[in-house]
Amino acid sequence: MLNESIGRRVTGGVGKVGLILCGFGLMTALVFSVDIDALWRDLMMVGFGLTIILALHAVVIAIDGMSWRTLLPKCDAATFPLLVWARWVRESTNLLLPVAQVGGEVAGVRLLTLNGVSLRIASASVILDKLSEGMSQLVFAMLGLGILIVAHGVSDLALAIASALAIISIAVIGVVAVQRAGGFDGAERWLLGVCSRIHPRAPDALASVAETIRSSGRLRPFALSAGQHLTAWCIGSGETWLALRFMGHPIGVPTALAIESLGSVITAAGFIVPGAIGVQESGYMAIGTALGLPVELGLAMSLVKRARQILLGLPALASWQASELGWLRLRQRNHGRIGAPPSSASNAYVRRAIRVVLRPLANTGLTPNHLTTLRIATGLAACAACCLGTTEGNWWAGGLWIVSCVVDRADGEFARLTRQCSRVGHIYDYYGDVALNAVIFLAIGIGLRHAVGASWTTALGVWTMVAIATASILAETLERRIGEKSFPSQSGFDFDDILFILAPVLWFGYGFPLLVGGAIGGPAAALILAVRLSQLRASSHRVVGAD
Repeated sequence: MLNESIGRRVTGGVGKVGLILCGFGLMTALVFSVDIDALWRDLMMVGFGLTIILALHAVVIAIDGMSWRTLLPKCDAATFPLLVWARWVRESTNLLLPVAQVGGEVAGVRLLTLNGVSLRIASASVILDKLSEGMSQLVFAMLGLGILIVAHGVSDLALAIASALAIISIAVIGVVAVQRAGGFDGAERWLLGVCSRIHPRAPDALASVAETIRSSGRLRPFALSAGQHLTAWCIGSGETWLALRFMGHPIGVPTALAIESLGSVITAAGFIVPGAIGVQESGYMAIGTALGLPVELGLAMSLVKRARQILLGLPALASWQASELGWLRLRQRNHGRIGAPPSSASNAYVRRAIRVVLRPLANTGLTPNHLTTLRIATGLAACAACCLGTTEGNWWAGGLWIVSCVVDRADGEFARLTRQCSRVGHIYDYYGDVALNAVIFLAIGIGLRHAVGASWTTALGVWTMVAIATASILAETLERRIGEKSFPSQSGFDFDDILFILAPVLWFGYGFPLLVGGAIGGPAAALILAVRLSQLRASSHRVVGAD
């Protein structure tokens, strides 16, 4: 049984990695299938307009949070700011992590329960909110399909989308009818039986959630919630309208609604691919072409959305992980493991692959410090290439940065493999990481100065470099106090695997949004870590005083 369980996990992990690689391969093929120079010009024309797009999506998240609040009892502990934050984390988790569009809901439930909402109510409300959002998206897609048919007649793409929507509509109506007729009673009894084998109290918990769904899912609140979600969808189409206007290709509001609605449906259909990588790009290109837009504009719209998803999603995931640090204070108090440096060993996908490559090199005379030196050399070369501010320089910078990140994981793994761990080596590796992860943002600022002729981008790079370095040092200090990693591995990925995203960001010309995101997220992360350290110190003083 244990071997079967391990086999299923390994197979699932390999499957996810395969889908991610296929998605990136498809995205790369799409980029090279269009006029890259035209695509680059369109993306660069968005420029500072990306900030406005980010602000508009913040409004969308707030409306979605309001819709979630509609489905909760008025006396419940969930406040509007809490629901907006939980909604932000839900969306970011589904977009950026390989969780097949459902892990975000689990994260949202956890955030609510950590902040005083009962597990029963949180679980029921997130299920109802997901249903109301799905209903609103179905209506939104029908609206977009109608606009497409009115504007350009019945095409093969329109027929395919209409067929899919008809099947979904029939399925939804059938499910509702069966549920109203009590047809799911047998399925519920079966689930209760399964839960009883998992845990003695699981059936009571499931029955409680089901009863809460029945009592909370009244028609009026559910319809109001769906209407609020539909409003959010319509406002969200403003992102497409703004992006094309900034690119110098203004379109009407109906066209923007059609692109957003039908593009989002195709993206949702690709839920099996983590982040719908490649699927989203294909969808927006197809819809844009059907509405008479150049093919590279559809791809440019999707890449602008990717930039928005990353710039808003990474701070959300960081805030979620920061909230999880609260329980570490109690764990520190119980176990008293202060001062022990945390182990960086993990079973992340990248590290597993690196271990296989490193094993034949164990007896060759290679040392971890050799790898650390190579990591620093390639990282500095990436920074130098990024300073050029040219397309070729950014391509070289992205490639060298990936090599540097891979070698960064390799030096620690090699030290553990060959039992050559040392404090000097740890310090050498640590300060090299802090320096490179901060200096790359300064290099991006310098490169943007040459590219767009704005000297203030260098000052922004200096600010971001200092903020990132400060946050890194505070994170290391926190890890030493709690004896564990501040942000443990999740779903086969280490938290610092985010650094790999720098490469495609540079390749696709999103250096400016990344710099702005770092300038905002770096100080925010440093502040969160500083507050956590202050709380740990205060807790330690109270414990000492009590003794």
